[in-house]
Amino acid sequence: MRNKELHSEHSVAPFQRDFDRLFDLRNWPMLRPEKDDSSFADWRPAVDVEDRDKDYLVRADLPGVEPDDIEVTLQDGLLTIRGARNDERSDTGPGHYSFERSSGSFLRQLALPDAADSDSVRARCKKGVLEVRVPKSEARKARKIAIES
Repeated sequence: MRNKELHSEHSVAPFQRDFDRLFDLRNWPMLRPEKDDSSFADWRPAVDVEDRDKDYLVRADLPGVEPDDIEVTLQDGLLTIRGARNDERSDTGPGHYSFERSSGSFLRQLALPDAADSDSVRARCKKGVLEVRVPKSEARKARKIAIES
């Protein structure tokens, strides 16, 4: 009976609620996809987004993807990274154990804040990591407002 009490739903509920809240994309607006991009792709590259003083830095892990096979667009605050990684698999003969690396098309879409300057975006791909730098617009940067008394 005591073991049953330790694993009751009530003892796990607070942890589960906090866990669900942490991973709810509504709490991370920059990572919230505008569309459900999983239905448009064969795999999803891992993406980091960093809000820095003068820009947003987006890094996507794309090992084995040639820069010519990547397309980056920013329109109406929606950053889209799409492309494809070709299947390098050879024969599935006697030496085949498993295939874990994904191949095929990929798509990631990230909603950026209004401060993103779409005219000055730069992207580069080095050693399998795509870096997209999106400067913040000078006109839209947050500024401190003086309070009159």
